Amino acid sequence: MAYSVCFLSNNTKTFFFDRLGNDLQARGVRIYWIVANRNFSEHLINKYGDEHVLYLPLNICPIGPGFDIKINDLLYADRRLKFIPDVGQQYLVNIQRHIFNFLNDNAMNLLIGEQTYGYECVAFRLAKHFLPDCVGVSPYLSRYPSDHFCYYSDESFSREVYPAIQRYDTPNTGEPIDQGLGNDYKKIIQSHINSRKSLKSKLIKILRLFTQHELDKNDPTWYSNSRADKIKKNSAHYLNSFTYGFVRKVGVDNVKAVVGRKVIYPLHLQPELNIDTAGRYFENQQETIINIWRQLSPDDVLFVKEHPVAIGNRGYGFFKRITRWPNIRVLDHRCNVDALLEECDCVFTVCGTMGLEAALKGKRVLSLAPTTYNRMANVATPTIDDFRSSINIDELFEKCQSLTGGWTIEEFKQHMRMYSHLGDAEGDLLGNPISWEVSNVKLVVNSLMGVLDSRVK
Repeated sequence: MAYSVCFLSNNTKTFFFDRLGNDLQARGVRIYWIVANRNFSEHLINKYGDEHVLYLPLNICPIGPGFDIKINDLLYADRRLKFIPDVGQQYLVNIQRHIFNFLNDNAMNLLIGEQTYGYECVAFRLAKHFLPDCVGVSPYLSRYPSDHFCYYSDESFSREVYPAIQRYDTPNTGEPIDQGLGNDYKKIIQSHINSRKSLKSKLIKILRLFTQHELDKNDPTWYSNSRADKIKKNSAHYLNSFTYGFVRKVGVDNVKAVVGRKVIYPLHLQPELNIDTAGRYFENQQETIINIWRQLSPDDVLFVKEHPVAIGNRGYGFFKRITRWPNIRVLDHRCNVDALLEECDCVFTVCGTMGLEAALKGKRVLSLAPTTYNRMANVATPTIDDFRSSINIDELFEKCQSLTGGWTIEEFKQHMRMYSHLGDAEGDLLGNPISWEVSNVKLVVNSLMGVLDSRVK
């Protein structure tokens, strides 16, 4: 039986997916694409054929009634369409029947992509609720163990699907490899930090500003198309980066000195998948910080830590607004995370990696959105009703703790090892160039073939 796989084109990740498509096609898999960018569409049509590519420009016309799949929810979270809400809402309605017919008529087995932009989320929701023979999966680095990835079908990326067919054990003992937490992820983050600071990166931004390089006004994933938009966006970024330097910050010693509870909240990069999709309904991080602070006593201190890649997301004004409240402090983003976690009592997070790091150290963690690690006994996921009804943070944790899976740390690790596939399926060329090597592409393709085989069975 020939399988049918559809990739969701997403900016530069398209090139990595194209490499996967080459190998899958060589194994007899029929490859299809859903794409929103004109240049990518032309390239993919030339390579795979017109009938294998669905192009969804911003000005696309409807071909039939849509579905009731909470379009407003997707519009609010979309990093471009939210700025053109009337056009954006109509676009998300117009594309639905195009996507449904394309997936249904081509008997799609597997839909592969991120769930970052609205058109991607529409495709995933249609596959999940209206196309029982098509499953949507998002492959992401597993954080634990390092150098592995897992498949997720839910929008929170919290529940792994499709266990690894091949078990990666040490050749001598047969014991599972207990690799470190997120070493690959941390290297990718550092690569992006270094790139943003480089002269080459700054020159490329200037070139794009004046040449309007690769401008596509009908690409729904591009917000800053005009020069005016780009100047406004980049000016705000550089202003925020500059004024962030004037924010009063504290270090690990200040955490040690706290008499009451020491609570940490790590900020998310924004816009970004983890906060805008996985952390949906907690996108307003200023509001989230205040809601956490309201759970604390006057002796407790809430320490807010900026994401190292997010310098420029938020300026002096943001931090002034949150630190006007007593006992909210801003941590130096260069603080050693391990030392920080040793001193803290609790970590609040929407769904960040620091929550996982804290959980694996046995610390109390409250993740506001569902996460892959909120099945551990020391992790709780409170709701606003829990915030309202708890008298203090200890009761809040204990009340929510009873709703978790109650896994031990070792049980969580064992589960992750079972569902983690060797390799890097994200294909971040800047962050991890090794992911583009033939050996890694082969690992990912072998894994995908295993998923397809298990789907048909």
